Amino acid sequence: FDWAKIPQLVGEFERIERIYYGLEEHAPREDPGDLRRIYELSLVSPPPPPQLHQVPYSHLVTLVQLYPNMDDMLEALYRSGELQRGLDASYLDCIRSKARNARAWVEQYADENQRIKLLEELDGATTGQLTEEQRGYLSALATVLEGTPWEGGAVQDAVFNTSKEVGLKARDAFGAIYLCMLGRGRGPRAGFFLASLDRDWVLARLREAGTERKG
Repeated sequence: FDWAKIPQLVGEFERIERIYYGLEEHAPREDPGDLRRIYELSLVSPPPPPQLHQVPYSHLVTLVQLYPNMDDMLEALYRSGELQRGLDASYLDCIRSKARNARAWVEQYADENQRIKLLEELDGATTGQLTEEQRGYLSALATVLEGTPWEGGAVQDAVFNTSKEVGLKARDAFGAIYLCMLGRGRGPRAGFFLASLDRDWVLARLREAGTERKG
């Protein structure tokens, strides 16, 4: 068994769970009855009530690395709109349990590409890797995000749309974001990643990366 594939396996379980509750359509080749049975048999306790509040495991893998404290992690989910305040305690317990499992997976099985740590400060080695076009994009994105709802989907749209507006390829746009936030060219899904961070900190970092070349 390949433990490195746990996020993909949990992602597939989450997809079937959404189909089970009618939140997502099944593929044409799939039998919905079979999927329902698979879902029910995969649970060790009865299914949760229909008002499903699903936080993707892949996102929790990111969040537990950014927020070691569980309450801080939940606050990030509230802030980004991925979790509603006032949920029943049983839901929060499920999310905490899922987050603990995600943390255990990161600590034991995640490879270097799956581990993340925010850059505390930008330095010349980092900003020097940004092109003029990428710095212009980061500056423009900061301006756009000032008026964007701070939730994953809206921020993701802003990331894409701004790259189109300035004529920068999506790959280069995402690379610029990850570089100034993580110090490398790849990272988790950008919109939800940014929305899980403090807005003011994100805007300040984007502006700094967009306007400075430190030597």
